[in-house]
Amino acid sequence: MKDRSLNFRVVKAILALPVTVCVLIPAILLYLSGWQWGDGCLWRLMVGTICLLAGLTLAIWTIRLFQNKGKGTLAPWDATRHLITSGPYAYVRNPMITGIFLILTGEACLLGSYAIGIWTVLFLVINMIYFPLSEEPGLRARFGKEYDTYCQNVPRYIPRLTPWKRIEVVAAIIRKDNKIFATQRGYGDWKDWWEFPGGKMEVGETPEGALVREISEELSADISVDKFLCTVEYDYPQFHLTMHCYLCSLLTEALHLNEHEAAKWLTKDELDSVKWLPADLLVIDALNGTKR
Repeated sequence: MKDRSLNFRVVKAILALPVTVCVLIPAILLYLSGWQWGDGCLWRLMVGTICLLAGLTLAIWTIRLFQNKGKGTLAPWDATRHLITSGPYAYVRNPMITGIFLILTGEACLLGSYAIGIWTVLFLVINMIYFPLSEEPGLRARFGKEYDTYCQNVPRYIPRLTPWKRIEVVAAIIRKDNKIFATQRGYGDWKDWWEFPGGKMEVGETPEGALVREISEELSADISVDKFLCTVEYDYPQFHLTMHCYLCSLLTEALHLNEHEAAKWLTKDELDSVKWLPADLLVIDALNGTKR
């Protein structure tokens, strides 16, 4: 029932915005300008076709992301509940506007209409004013620091050359007899560096549930998640890491290293004796009550 309701809302939003902007207004402009079909030059038809197809692809892609990942629509009055940072949004903050701009550009070229060309420019100018003044403050109010981090890494208009990624993980600070459990990574770019055990959250998981699953997979152990410690935000060269950290206790004695190459129990004074991953250093600071 919820899916049907969302589908209906998406259709209403499409009819209210993209269809109005790309179909209704251009049709009115063609009528008022007395447009008549004429022979178009080859280059204009080619450019128009490419722009139209590219714009339609981008618009449909972003609408599907709004619906499937954002759980909302493109309409400001029925906005998404989750911030979208994947797909074209990993390159630029406003791919929907880019898609509509390309569609209008394609229509102007294919139809040879100066009126639609002027409307295309006007549409772009309106949105360049609207987004910083209204849309972005609304997103910042809904998503807070998550949106600020996204804005710091993804440009508003000119796309990045490489996609920006945000990875959300959990980490277990396992305590026993005044010691903390540390593991040494055995793979990847950060091989041999030390970290707190944990891993990526799966869709629909709570942080606590993800921790219990990850520790079972990595260490073949059961834990109790005792207390939230902190959330670390860190920019690695290839991605932005959001790491939710919890103080935990063992419910089973044996620990088996299924993924890591080594492990240690460290006292608080020994925490600086190993080479921690940069993000995990911020967890050390939280444990020590300091700030790096």
